Amino acid sequence: MAAAKARFPQVFAGYAQDPINTAFPAGESVAQFSQRVESFLEFIRSGELQSPVLVVSHGGFIRIFLAIILGLPLQYRDRLEIGNASLSIVQVAADKNKLLALNITDHLAHIS
Repeated sequence: MAAAKARFPQVFAGYAQDPINTAFPAGESVAQFSQRVESFLEFIRSGELQSPVLVVSHGGFIRIFLAIILGLPLQYRDRLEIGNASLSIVQVAADKNKLLALNITDHLAHIS
């Protein structure tokens, strides 16, 4: 991290001021990433799949996805705890989204 801060001091300064809209070199900002997540959400809402959807992804995607469907500002996404291999269950609809379960890890109890 220290090497990256030394190499890109303006980017780190920008991120400290505006973490939602600042992109690292060859990367995307949280705002840009959230646009991709919203496109995926619109695809789900389109009804084209006509069945329940299982999404397997990393915590960053899941936090942004949940923030969007719950109507939370993106800066609050990190307040959602998403553990490795956890399960979260949502119901997505055109008129109302529901968070049915968040960060379930009971299925991991037998793993040492």
